[in-house]
Formats: sequence, C-alpha cells, structure tokens
Amino acid sequence: VVPVVGNITAGTAAFFTSMNYGLETINTFNQLLQEEIDNAGMDFTPDAIRSIMSNDETRARIKRKLEQEV
Repeated sequence: VVPVVGNITAGTAAFFTSMNYGLETINTFNQLLQEEIDNAGMDFTPDAIRSIMSNDETRARIKRKLEQEV
C-alpha cells in the first residue's frame, strides 16, 4: 500500500509542478506581448496582437526574451 500512496503523491506533485510552469510561461508571454504593444503605441486589442505577432522580428524578440525569463 505504501508504494501506491507514494506514487500517487509524486504524480500529484509532478502534475502541479508542470501546471505551474505552464502558467508562468503564459504569464510571461502575456507581459512581453503587452510591452511590445505598448512600445508600438497601440491598445491591447485583437488587431494589435495580430499586428505584433505577424512581424517576424518582433515575434523572434518575444521568443528570445521568453526563453531567457523561463
């Protein structure tokens, strides 16, 4: 019985750890996207997001910063 309980506990901990990593990544991406939109003098709208994300240079810059942060 003890190994089963240990496996369940470890599995639960791993699940919450991976969820936390995912949420941190999403939050960081949103912050970087907001910075790029602000720097472009735009409001945070779907059109502004499309405009920023369609620019290869800006998208690459966000990706580099995201890799450094996370």
